[in-house]
Amino acid sequence: MPAEASTPLAITADGTTPGEPGSSVPTTMSGHALGHMAAGSITFIALIAACYVLARRYLAAGSRTLAAGSRTLAAAAALSGTALLAGDLWAMSGGALGTLTLAVGAITAMCFLSVAALWPRP
Repeated sequence: MPAEASTPLAITADGTTPGEPGSSVPTTMSGHALGHMAAGSITFIALIAACYVLARRYLAAGSRTLAAGSRTLAAAAALSGTALLAGDLWAMSGGALGTLTLAVGAITAMCFLSVAALWPRP
């Protein structure tokens, strides 16, 4: 196998790879990192709750003129909230591509909220 093929993808700031002796990859979280994780978790929980609350509100609207749109928005709200929840749980568990799954969930939820902000209130 050529040397290039076995080169690791991640290199730390000090030029070592994670797990290598002398690597500066931290093994514990700093207070700042814990605060960041706590604030992010609270924010994502609030965003997930907003998606589910809006889903219920649009589903219960029952307006004949906006019925199809309300059902569509309710489904979009539930799906986007679930996508964010799944992405957050996957990222917090250390799953592969956790950051990507979290980003997809957050972008989905924020796109839904942007569309819901333009839609008439039930």
